[in-house]
Amino acid sequence: MTYEKLQFKKTGVIAEINLGATYFDKLMMSEMNDVLDKVCDDSDIKFFIVSGHDGVFNKGIDFYNFSDSEMIDVADFNRWEKLTHRIQNINAVTIALIDGVCDGAGIQLALSCDLRIASQSSVFSHNEIKSGFLPGSYVMQLGKYCGIGRVHELLQSGCAYTAEQAKEMGIINDCVADPSLALELRIKQYSKSSIKLHNLTRRLVREAFEMSYNDFLGCCQAAQHQAIINNQGDPQKTANLEHENRGVISAL
Repeated sequence: MTYEKLQFKKTGVIAEINLGATYFDKLMMSEMNDVLDKVCDDSDIKFFIVSGHDGVFNKGIDFYNFSDSEMIDVADFNRWEKLTHRIQNINAVTIALIDGVCDGAGIQLALSCDLRIASQSSVFSHNEIKSGFLPGSYVMQLGKYCGIGRVHELLQSGCAYTAEQAKEMGIINDCVADPSLALELRIKQYSKSSIKLHNLTRRLVREAFEMSYNDFLGCCQAAQHQAIINNQGDPQKTANLEHENRGVISAL
């Protein structure tokens, strides 16, 4: 199927979306949801990559072409939140490949992914308040990565910051000269891991920030039980994986 606002391709176990438009409007959201339907129905997919085009990852929401009605309302924002929530729960390793401008809801899209790789020339900013709206639910994620004081400053000022600064704040994982090479290394690293264990770990990390210790301990033990079953009681497999991953991380 051919899309107007984005390009989609699957190569082996890797699915890739290239955002062909600078802003998210209602058509791009519809096309994105269609792609996510395909990805979620394809159990062969192990990696889901999102990238931009021509020096722009994404500049956020087109507030003037985002609604089916004349005036944007909360229901429109809710559809956007549901889309990013879908990305957060894809049964694959999700990676945002950022090379250029990443603003507002574009940052929310990137934060919905497991990993964020950015070129050294990439620039970030939060433009929602300047546009007369509030930022989305990704405020919670930002707070976990860089703290309430820094988040308040970033959102209220709307000032741009570099990829290096984003890396220092924990907003991105890799700030590199060659994003494509970094992507290859990350795919190599995560290819050695079980997708089931990846999803269990993703869920466990989120729950660690949302539950009391006693509640989290129960979830942790339940997840560990599933991991033991998945690993079939092979401790050497886990030891080998940890050794190989250390080598990949040192190369980034």
